[in-house]
Amino acid sequence: MEQHFILATTGHVDHGKSALVRALTDTDPDRLPEEKARGITIELGFAEFSLNSKHDPETQLRLGIIDVPGHEDFVKNMVSGVGCVNLGLIIVAADDGWMPQTEEHLQILNYMGVAEVIVVLNKIDLAPGDEDFLQEVIRDELQASPYADASIVATSTLTGQGISELKERLAEAFSQIPCPEDREKPRLSIDRTFSVKGHGTVVTGTLVDGRLETGQALVVQPSGSSSRIRALQSFGQDVTVAYPGSRVAVNLANVAVRRSGAAPHEGVGRGDVVTVDHVATASKVIDCLVEKSGRLLEKNGPAANPLKHGARIRLHHGSSNTPGRLFFIDRTELNAGETTGAQIRLERDVMVLAGDRFVVRDWSEMYTLAGGIVLDALGDARRFRRPEQRSFFEQCQSGDDRIEALIKATLSRDKGSAQGGLLVHSCYGKEQVDAAVKRLAVASLIVLKDSWVFDASFWNDQTTIAMKVIDEFHSERRELLGMSQTQLRAQLDEFWTGKEGFSVLVTALEQLGFESAGALLKRRDHQISMPPDLALAVDRIRAGLSTKLLEPPNRKQLVRDANDERAIRFMIDTGEVVEVAEDLVFSKPGFEQLTELVRQFLSKGSGATVSELRQHTGVSRRIILPILEHLDTVGVTQRDGDMRKLRATSD
Repeated sequence: MEQHFILATTGHVDHGKSALVRALTDTDPDRLPEEKARGITIELGFAEFSLNSKHDPETQLRLGIIDVPGHEDFVKNMVSGVGCVNLGLIIVAADDGWMPQTEEHLQILNYMGVAEVIVVLNKIDLAPGDEDFLQEVIRDELQASPYADASIVATSTLTGQGISELKERLAEAFSQIPCPEDREKPRLSIDRTFSVKGHGTVVTGTLVDGRLETGQALVVQPSGSSSRIRALQSFGQDVTVAYPGSRVAVNLANVAVRRSGAAPHEGVGRGDVVTVDHVATASKVIDCLVEKSGRLLEKNGPAANPLKHGARIRLHHGSSNTPGRLFFIDRTELNAGETTGAQIRLERDVMVLAGDRFVVRDWSEMYTLAGGIVLDALGDARRFRRPEQRSFFEQCQSGDDRIEALIKATLSRDKGSAQGGLLVHSCYGKEQVDAAVKRLAVASLIVLKDSWVFDASFWNDQTTIAMKVIDEFHSERRELLGMSQTQLRAQLDEFWTGKEGFSVLVTALEQLGFESAGALLKRRDHQISMPPDLALAVDRIRAGLSTKLLEPPNRKQLVRDANDERAIRFMIDTGEVVEVAEDLVFSKPGFEQLTELVRQFLSKGSGATVSELRQHTGVSRRIILPILEHLDTVGVTQRDGDMRKLRATSD
């Protein structure tokens, strides 16, 4: 069995990262002529090797190595290498010590949520006898960071010292790190693109959250271009399936490599994301939590200055580098050691998912300013200042479990959601979301009803209000059978407008002593009764309908005002009057007599026309047409061309 992971080598320029990668893998990660000439890494370098798991001898750990640039001019390229890293190697040269880019790389690893690092005290052959002292110095630098207890391994790529020990430490560490999950949301952030003669466009990147297969249909975001996988390579070998946590090369159909200077939607290039159509769409507005490292309090330079509300920044996510502005929900500046809710408004679309990590750098790309986590990939600048949005940020920031906090905060803000649509624009898989929903529902923190989930407070308030509204309707209009669902919806929160979820509320009311009567809702024990003020109107309508049982006056002649309308509705609900059409009602005896005449005539033959039925019953065309259509609807008759027949009944 194989497990795939990503390892990043980070550190200051000329501290021996690339040489260490060569010692581990026998691969030179410097791939550009300029890199080889200058002896430093400018672009991301890649290599790979395998180790045996310490827990299961049958499991092979396939490690993809990303060698990130250390020179300050190329830190922007470094950021794109750590968006999907499982473990970071921080390389510190024994003859140089902890340097500014070492510190910046450590902060970036932290911002990107890399849980574990190993520090490599490299070039130890240049400081003989000082190993213990240098390790103490490094340990001091790691204090007040999440990596205070990180392993430190002394190595020399010149003599080979420590390389075997480093491999052992890596095997131990990766044996304890959970294997990257297949959440069925594959994303490949493209870091290289090129054309191969006879094959076409090839892109490379690190695959997260899902798998890719040859022949699979893809979407390139943010352009939305459609493509298909012609071929896949991983670890330098042709494969039919690529798994999460692996370095992958994808041969894409129907898209070209983006030319230098071309618009972002023209072709495919670095910073784009290869994914599938159900994962997400791109956006220019992102709601997030932003954190400025507290370690900056002890460091010098502009990176330690407060980050201003509305500042122009660059968002680094995956392999993308996107300009925009940063706005805070509750302050005018963000100081070192602080975290707050924020909104990033970008100059062009990017594809992110809730739960993703990112890094914020200054506009000129000289300094790393902050890091953060996406809360809503499809933010809305218009609602940024609304109270419910402020509460959303507060709940996300205070929650211990990230996915549960995000679900609670989202439902608190949005009030409810179809379960299948909850966190659909997040990095969390359906199984994770469903499990978190179940835990929250068991704890009564949210309400799970059928296939919908609701904020518990909102749901309880709405059911209470709905019951009160119906009871008040019964009290005020006791002559009516019930309240229409349309009327009820209009008196509840606007959330229910146009939502299928209203039927879930109706079902819940039916479990609380109410029942549906067609499109009406009523208390199960509600009995209609005629108010005294309707007695005269009822008597007058009753007399009007009984004068000519089979040829009653039209409804407009019977109903002169609102009180008459209340009276006739009462008579319909009690069954004394039958509503055949919008403008035609019968007394019950008249309707039954006319129905029986139609039934008797049709039972004697193979059918009859409208004209024949009109002559037999003696009623006008104004009466016979709507009565026959009504009988068709209720299943007494059925139309066959110009003929009417009795509908066959089943035993």
